[in-house]
Amino acid sequence: MKNIDISVIMGVYNEKIEWVEKAILSIINQTYTNFEFIVILDNPQNEELKNLISEFSLKDKRIKLYVNEENIGLINTLNKGLKLAKGKYIARMDADDISCGDRFEKQINFLEQNNNIVLVGGLNEYIDVLIPRGGENLIKSVVKNATIPVIETGTGNCHIYVDESADFNMAIE
Repeated sequence: MKNIDISVIMGVYNEKIEWVEKAILSIINQTYTNFEFIVILDNPQNEELKNLISEFSLKDKRIKLYVNEENIGLINTLNKGLKLAKGKYIARMDADDISCGDRFEKQINFLEQNNNIVLVGGLNEYIDVLIPRGGENLIKSVVKNATIPVIETGTGNCHIYVDESADFNMAIE
């Protein structure tokens, strides 16, 4: 049996069915395929989401559906996912997000080549949302004027921003 490289953890509660479907498709269609996808439904009464995720799990054995007996909240749901995870790396996914198709490939390649880095993330690209006037400049300003060094290692619309500063490492300890 091959070791799993990435455990993807996604909590689902009451998101729109089309959002969850797009989120799942964006994960199962990744160019990097050695992962397990732990999906935890935190709303046991939501039959529509339970059925959707069950259908996906029947077609793709990487998807593992767990249903909480009662609502325990996102943090506890994610902690449950961490306990279930078998991968070397943990990837977080929100049920209303879409991942770029090469997200895992870029992130794992970067982590494997940079053993001193323990955390990578992605920059958001907003889809179907209204950003208040000037919001675009605020987002650019936050990255441009970051108090910690940010290194861009991605290309196109899929970026990986990594911070190697001691201040950041202290902040996450």
